[in-house]
Amino acid sequence: MQGDAKPIVKAYVQSVWDRERSRNEEVQAEYAKKIALTAQTGEFELGGAGLRISGVSTHKMDDGAETVFQIGEPLTIRVAWQGKVDSESIYAGYRIDGPRMQAVSGFETQEVDAFLKMSDGVASGVVEFTIPQVELGEGKYTICVSINRRVIPSGPESVVHYVDNACSFNVVRNSPWHFSYLYEPIVSCRFIDPDRSTRDYNGLKK
Repeated sequence: MQGDAKPIVKAYVQSVWDRERSRNEEVQAEYAKKIALTAQTGEFELGGAGLRISGVSTHKMDDGAETVFQIGEPLTIRVAWQGKVDSESIYAGYRIDGPRMQAVSGFETQEVDAFLKMSDGVASGVVEFTIPQVELGEGKYTICVSINRRVIPSGPESVVHYVDNACSFNVVRNSPWHFSYLYEPIVSCRFIDPDRSTRDYNGLKK
């Protein structure tokens, strides 16, 4: 693109993602209502006391909530919980579903022997999952979150609370070319020209 076309294209692309951000925020509000409703019904309570997910949101590290991420940016999934359950080894986990397939990524804290810390009475806390660099392809993604107790072998009885489609976010490319891949790491390239000189290009460059 030459001349004055670049700023126009950038402004248009920005307006598209601003609209997506607005839509995501509306969806997040609806998800929050669903989570609150689930908490009221107590469908996933164990042992009478009950421990449940009370909120799910996506963030850029220590920044406020964000639902649009560029490839290469950090992504933090924040899962708030409250309540109590008479069981040890309670862990949290998430799964990211993509536009073309489920379970493109995920993690459970039991993988690193990390568990929620219970206290006397009703407790509350937050688990933050941080992905240092988003390397998903451009598109809209949904997050499913769960709190479980460790059971070997794992089965339905391990579920303390599970929320499907608890949160959504968009991934955008650092380029005006909107190709769609399942996996898109930051790629740098080098040209070795006929005169043997070299030219390097950083994949993060906008």
